[in-house]
Amino acid sequence: MKAMARTPGALNADHDEKRQEMAEAIARTLISTGWEESSLRGLSRATGLSVNNLRHYFGDRDGAIVAAMAVIESWGAPHMAAALSLVERPPGEGLRLFFRQLAGAWTPHSLQASHGGGLAAGLGSETLGPAYVDHVLEPTLQLIEALLTRWIARGALQAGDARVMALSLSAPVILALLHQRDLHGRRCRPLDVDAFIDAHVDGWLTGYGPTSPRKG
Repeated sequence: MKAMARTPGALNADHDEKRQEMAEAIARTLISTGWEESSLRGLSRATGLSVNNLRHYFGDRDGAIVAAMAVIESWGAPHMAAALSLVERPPGEGLRLFFRQLAGAWTPHSLQASHGGGLAAGLGSETLGPAYVDHVLEPTLQLIEALLTRWIARGALQAGDARVMALSLSAPVILALLHQRDLHGRRCRPLDVDAFIDAHVDGWLTGYGPTSPRKG
């Protein structure tokens, strides 16, 4: 019996599986070797995947990087879920521990690569900017929101907009890490990151702690 021809434009049965494998290879490349070779030809050289295959499965360079960012998010998901256990600690202790863990993982082949590289690729890009926010930055912010929401419900923190609270809490730490590590600010203006985290969390709690006065 003669096999039926594939309908023009139809996808192979294993299309999604192959695309996922390729996205994982691109993500590993971006994390391990950096984002400098993130052109389509650079990704082809680094991963061994042909330019034609990259175009077929992702459309263009931005499509390939967006898919890789989604993979990076999936790799971080178990760590994010585990970090929710910090809610069992008092807010000050839990937040200091969370940010120390964040700083500890901010290395060239881990968070520094995903945040620093993703931010650099996303700035000015209407495609990669939102992808970095959705897949890299927001998962961290939403985890902090979830912790704060639980502490608020428990009465351990004052009630407030958890999103605003999470941004005000996390932005200085992320900026400090970008300053010191991605931008090499430690060469010209070194900072004790752990001491900064302690001071920042303590200062933040003076405004949001359960007994702290809030200005109108």
